[in-house]
Amino acid sequence: MAEKAPATWQDVSDALAALETRQASFRCQLGALQQRAQSTSRQGQIQKLQLNFAARVVQLQRQGEILRSQSTRACRQAVRSRSLAAQAQRASKAAQLESQELRGALQGLGDALDAKTREAASCRREAQALRQQLQQRERRSAANDGRLQKQEELLEEAASALSGLLSKKLEDHEDPDLRLSSAGC
Repeated sequence: MAEKAPATWQDVSDALAALETRQASFRCQLGALQQRAQSTSRQGQIQKLQLNFAARVVQLQRQGEILRSQSTRACRQAVRSRSLAAQAQRASKAAQLESQELRGALQGLGDALDAKTREAASCRREAQALRQQLQQRERRSAANDGRLQKQEELLEEAASALSGLLSKKLEDHEDPDLRLSSAGC
């Protein structure tokens, strides 16, 4: 083999310049490749992001539809709940009014019962007083009947005695005018 001549500084400098040129060329190619890779990577990422975004949009639309449906249902239920609450409130008020009316009626009946009880007690007292008066009158009447009977007996005796005396006196006087008047007695 042939020996190579020793390299000079010029050769080293030329070789170094060639290396630097190649290195610069490789750097440019590498930069272009990196840019392409980045561009491709960015496009892939953008596509991925676009796909993710599209999937998320579809998912959000579905969730939106579900939420709208649930919202509509909730609105209907709220309307029904308000309606039922209003009905319950009206029923409660009606029950309260009825309760107040019944309390009033019950109070009235209680008052009427108290009045009837007082009236019945008063009637009992009056009946008792009338019974006592009747018993007193019956006792007085019985006593008066006994007195009257005695008075009648005494009057009959007195009448007999007077009649006997008058007859004797008339017989003793024999006055015709007196006889006529005694016969009229």
